[in-house]
Amino acid sequence: LPFSGHSLRELTAMGEYIDAEWASLIPSATAVADYPARTYGTIGHGPQPASLDALLVMGVDLSALDAVVVSLFQIDSAFPVQLKEGGELWPALRCSLASFIMYYPERVKYEEMVIVQRRLLEVVLEVFHCEDPNERICEWAVAIRK
Repeated sequence: LPFSGHSLRELTAMGEYIDAEWASLIPSATAVADYPARTYGTIGHGPQPASLDALLVMGVDLSALDAVVVSLFQIDSAFPVQLKEGGELWPALRCSLASFIMYYPERVKYEEMVIVQRRLLEVVLEVFHCEDPNERICEWAVAIRK
C-alpha cells in the first residue's frame, strides 16, 4: 500500500505505527499529536484532531470523560507513565476517545467495529449512569463534528 505508508510484508504493521518514519504517515501523526498546522505553502489550517471541547461546552465533566478513557482503553499500573492520566500522551488518548465518539453513528450504521461500539456503550453507561448510552453518544458525536 504505497500511498498509506503501510507495509504488508510482516505479520503485523504495528512497527509502522511505532517507528513512523514514512513521509505519508506524518500528516496523520501531526493531527493526532495536536501540533499546529504548518503555514508555509499550505491552505487553511490543515488537519485538526478530534476534540472533547464541544462536550465540555455542553457541561460534560472532564474527569468523567477521563474515567471513560481509563476504562475504555483499560489503562492500569502496567501502562507506561506517558499513557497515564497527566502523562505527555494523555491528550492523544483524549483525541482517540473523541474520534471514537465522532465516528460512532457511522460505525453503527455500517455495522463496523461492533466490539468497540459495544465496549464504548458499556463504559459510557458505567461512568454516566444514563438511560440510553447510544443516544448520549450520538448527541456527543453531533456536537464534536460541529
